[in-house]
Parts: sequence; C-alpha cells; structure tokens
Amino acid sequence: MARAVFLDRDGVINRRAPEGHYINSLAEFKILPGVTEAISRLNGSGFVVLVATNQRCIARGIVPAEVVAQIHATLRQQVEHGGGRIDGVYVCPHDYGDVCNCRKPKPGMLLQAAKDFGLDLSQCWMVGDCATDIEAGHSAGCRTVAIGAVKGVNADFRAATLAEAVEQIFTKP
Repeated sequence: MARAVFLDRDGVINRRAPEGHYINSLAEFKILPGVTEAISRLNGSGFVVLVATNQRCIARGIVPAEVVAQIHATLRQQVEHGGGRIDGVYVCPHDYGDVCNCRKPKPGMLLQAAKDFGLDLSQCWMVGDCATDIEAGHSAGCRTVAIGAVKGVNADFRAATLAEAVEQIFTKP
C-alpha cells in the first residue's frame, strides 16, 4: 500500500488571505517559499502528495468553483515547473452548516483519497495550519505536523514551514 502526505492549501502551500477574506483569483494566489522544493523531495522519496482543502467560499458564492479549479490547476503547473508533482486535489466546497463528510475536521477527503490511491493511512501524514487539519489527520489515522502556532490540538510534530515539516517527516520514525 502507498503512503502519502496530505497538505492543507492556505497557510501551508500558499499565503493565507487576510482574516475574513478568501483567495479570489489567480493574482492573489502566491505559493510560499520552499514549497515546490519540499513537494519535490516528498515525490522523490516515494510519497503520494495530495491537497485536502476546505473551500467554503464556494458554498457562500464568494469564489466560483471554476476559479478554485483554475487556482488548483495553476498550483499543479507551478509545482511541476519546480520539479514536483501534486497527485490529487480534494476540495470540500461546503459551508459549516452543510451536512457532509468531507469538511475538515471530518476525515472524508482523506478517506476518499485512501480509496483512490490505495493508501495505508497509518503510513500517511497530514500537514496543516489549523486545528481542523490536525483533527482530520488524527481521525483518519494519519500522523500530523502542525505548521505555525496551531492551538488546541496535539499534533505529532510542529514546524514553521512546509520545508521544515518535510524534514520532520523524513527524520521521525
């Protein structure tokens, strides 16, 4: 069975929008330094790399699903240009009150990816910058790395950046 690293998008892969705002366009989407290199390192070590992102801006009608899809296509192209590969992108388009199994902290996106890619979730990692990311990882049976000052959760490890998180993944048993 394969192993994977799940990455949250905003705050892990790209700069977060200011509080209360969303990444509305390609012009606002800025990949953080070291991300493409970190993803390439994961690929080179045999990890499937997947993005699992809550995008309630779709349900709220703030950002059309087509724009979110364009952002993800651009993300994949930029990572490929840097020598890496994102194997899949999983998006929860639902709002808080919607009944779904995919909105983190629920593990639905991770469980679906496990089916799609034949993953052994006990050998997988969830890297995120919010409590909901870490909770989803734990619920799915993954190990976790919290990026930044995630409060209220007990991640397996903490890191300042994705590059640092990849170091943790490579050096921790």
